[in-house]
Amino acid sequence: MRGQQAETTSSVDTSKKAGAETTHKPKSQFPEVPTTKILAIGRFTTPPTPEQIKEFFPREVPDTLRLYLAGKIDQWWVRQDQTGPVFLMNVTSVAEARALLQTFLGEC
Repeated sequence: MRGQQAETTSSVDTSKKAGAETTHKPKSQFPEVPTTKILAIGRFTTPPTPEQIKEFFPREVPDTLRLYLAGKIDQWWVRQDQTGPVFLMNVTSVAEARALLQTFLGEC
């Protein structure tokens, strides 16, 4: 209402009682691991032919999807000039990103 001030009350006791403080964190079902966003930019050493694309896409796409569903790849794109993929990865290091991508992309 106009010109009136609302009164608020709280049922939370903010007073400190001896021994009431705790530093215990509730256990999570997930381990605490530092995650870093890594932008992995791939490039073909030579532009692939349409036949080569037909050969490796059926293997690469399911592997990319598996890493996405596992939470390791956050987003992915194909470069506009079609010279390779770009992945935004959720990993703890560049070495981990490289190891994951080498499993299906070959030498990174």
